[in-house]
Amino acid sequence: MTNLYDGFPGNLAEFTKYLINTTSYYGYFCWRLSAFIYLALLIIICYYSIFPDKRVNFKKFRFLFTEKFFYFLIVFGIILLRLPNSVIYFLDQDEPQLLAEAMTLSNNPLFWHSVDGTTVGPISIYAVLILKLFGLSLNYANARMFGMVFCLIPGLIIIYRTLILACDRDFAKIPVIALILIIALTNNGTVIFYGSEYLVFLTMSATIFLFVKLSISSYRHHALIFYLGLLLGLFPFIKLQTVPIAFGIALVYIFVEIRKKEIEKKVKLIRISNFLGSSLLPTIIAILVFYKYDLIDEFFSLYIINNWQYATDGLKNYFGNISNFGPFIFIKLHGKAGIGFLISLSIIILLTGFKIIKNRKSITWKIYDFNFLLLSVVLLFCSYYSIIKPKNIFYHYQILFYIPLTFSAGIFLYIFKNNYCKIINNSQKFLKKLTYGFLTVTLIANSYLIISGNKGFEFTLQKVEEWFYKNRYLPVIQKYAKPDEKMAIWGWRSHCYIESGMIQGTRHSHIYFQVVPSPNQEYYLQLYAEDLKENKPVVFLDVISETSFYVTDKSIYGFDKFPEIKKIIDSNYTFISEADGVGVYIRNDRVNRTLKK
Repeated sequence: MTNLYDGFPGNLAEFTKYLINTTSYYGYFCWRLSAFIYLALLIIICYYSIFPDKRVNFKKFRFLFTEKFFYFLIVFGIILLRLPNSVIYFLDQDEPQLLAEAMTLSNNPLFWHSVDGTTVGPISIYAVLILKLFGLSLNYANARMFGMVFCLIPGLIIIYRTLILACDRDFAKIPVIALILIIALTNNGTVIFYGSEYLVFLTMSATIFLFVKLSISSYRHHALIFYLGLLLGLFPFIKLQTVPIAFGIALVYIFVEIRKKEIEKKVKLIRISNFLGSSLLPTIIAILVFYKYDLIDEFFSLYIINNWQYATDGLKNYFGNISNFGPFIFIKLHGKAGIGFLISLSIIILLTGFKIIKNRKSITWKIYDFNFLLLSVVLLFCSYYSIIKPKNIFYHYQILFYIPLTFSAGIFLYIFKNNYCKIINNSQKFLKKLTYGFLTVTLIANSYLIISGNKGFEFTLQKVEEWFYKNRYLPVIQKYAKPDEKMAIWGWRSHCYIESGMIQGTRHSHIYFQVVPSPNQEYYLQLYAEDLKENKPVVFLDVISETSFYVTDKSIYGFDKFPEIKKIIDSNYTFISEADGVGVYIRNDRVNRTLKK
């Protein structure tokens, strides 16, 4: 395999690969054994925290039920069980696209001038640049570790703390262990990579925590209100697809504020004004920046209008007619890896929800309980809508449902336990059976995940890279160009940027919007041509072939079928060679300079 630049695949990936190769199938066995022990520990802790058995002497194992040990399991369990996945080169087309855009922004930080994230918001891409602050390269392994350490684990801990605040410590563990396990054990590659859903996961956890904190307190807390509004205002710039979720949370918060009888009308008005002002602040700042750098048109055309059309049509011609049925999309996109998580927590919500509705007149509602129940229902509906609206069966969309489902299951369970159990006979037995059912589904689903294996081990031990990864075009590029110089790609192979270390010579890392018929196709082609003229990338790659993603037919999508692009390439670039479906074109002056050497 051809040597790549120093930043790829990276020290973390190489170290993990060395450990796997050294321990071989014995290491794979140890991973599975550790995963089963982890699963057993979480189930035991969950069950005996709720239903302590007097016949069991817990003094010897008291540390197992401490909060410190539970946090230890969350942090180190997730990191160690997911670490082998760092060796895989790329897991989804979105992964190299996001990293390529981050690499480009590190050289030119002006979004929508240097890059267009298409459906990914700018904050999701800027966030991964934190790796640069620690002197780390932007590669797959480091990005996945960033996603775990900075997004998933903090978000998980925050939602756990939220459920403790809203419910109680022991019952909070029930839905949370399902979330811990799906994060630690999932073997779905499109869920493992760092994507824009990761930052939504963290932000959604934080907003729900602030909502709960404000709901249970009668103090003014103007700072917390400001932070809540500010975080909700960031949603459109993290992932525009999640705006319905932010809008739902905002409506519930305003409704809760209006209903607070202990607060004067004047104070309510101040609080709501504070909330609305802070929620609009990110958009106001963004528009001022776009106005200063003359990017208003790009913002609305490339982000707002494009996302609106994408939400209506999805990825055209890729999924077929079967994707038009909402519930089918929702269930299908959870896949084999996520369906156990969905079923286990849905059982809690459906069964307790049915009991609560059936006996609602007998329950003495606490105002906080009603607020949290309302938020749960709104979150479930809004996240479901956000997921199914684009009509795409992308498995990573399921991450948008993790927090709403976990929070809602905890709230429904708590309301049932604190209200229904006090007035209905045999309710404790029902609660115990419900917990048995949840833990049984959790045990079976996650045992299946463990037996199914780990993608990192399989990738390394089965030598998948020998056929998976071909980069014979790289020696040609390295002869004429070096990392951090600009390259343009015609097709959909964004991973070429990561492998070569080169940055984008056009603001789009792929050409979906340039070649798929739409009202804006000509606009995207014009932008691509303008970027080629302005940036003058050293390398132009024609990657359209049968091995490419989505755009595979040269007779339809070849750059020579688009006169403006063909004119620029024919006039300014020299064809050098083709290998593995990648045609390499080098800018004329660089070819001449290299020949003189």
